Amino acid sequence: MDENTIYQLSLFGLTRQEATLYITLLSNPSMTGYELAKRTGISKSNTYGSLTGLVSKGAAYIATEEATRYLAVGIEEFCKNRIRVMEEAKKELSHISFQNSNAEGYITIIGRQNILNKIRTMLEVTTERVYLSLNSELISPFLPELQVLVDRGIKVVVITDRNISMKGATLYYSDRVDDKIRIIVDSVEVISGLLDKNCLYSKNENLFSIFKDMLTNEIELIKRKGSPQE
Repeated sequence: MDENTIYQLSLFGLTRQEATLYITLLSNPSMTGYELAKRTGISKSNTYGSLTGLVSKGAAYIATEEATRYLAVGIEEFCKNRIRVMEEAKKELSHISFQNSNAEGYITIIGRQNILNKIRTMLEVTTERVYLSLNSELISPFLPELQVLVDRGIKVVVITDRNISMKGATLYYSDRVDDKIRIIVDSVEVISGLLDKNCLYSKNENLFSIFKDMLTNEIELIKRKGSPQE
């Protein structure tokens, strides 16, 4: 069973066993609990418990026949329904106030997906400018979002190692750009570190000043060397 597929389904609220059964159902017209247990190797008791979970979460239907059979809800329909449920739940939770006591401190963000999520959140709330020092591989997933910012009139300055396409952004190229993330948003938020390890995030003014000076010096060095820029 593809571990990545199971992980992706877990993001939509399915347990490992539920995801395994769902993937199996997707490739079959309909199956009984006994057949699913035999096909997946999951015990009968766990199979029936997980099937109940699949039905309650909208990933499977029960077909009324002589023997109870289960059939999968299409992946697109299932995902859209789960997203709809989460969006409605988010509205219900919007009344809860949040006080960020670490706004001026230093926060360590661990895990690739958590770091990507934080960067995207930072970009979403950008109102004036964003400075990024990222190699071409790291910046690639963010190019569509950065282009949207440019189109909105946000100043986007990028230091990277290879030619990238981003109309309207200020681009600097340097072979000294490594695999470290360095991003400043609106002169307020800073994030730095390694995507596959951890990153330091802060709104601390002193840290911002350090990173601003570092990126400014890097840009000046590129200009002096006469490196390509747009």
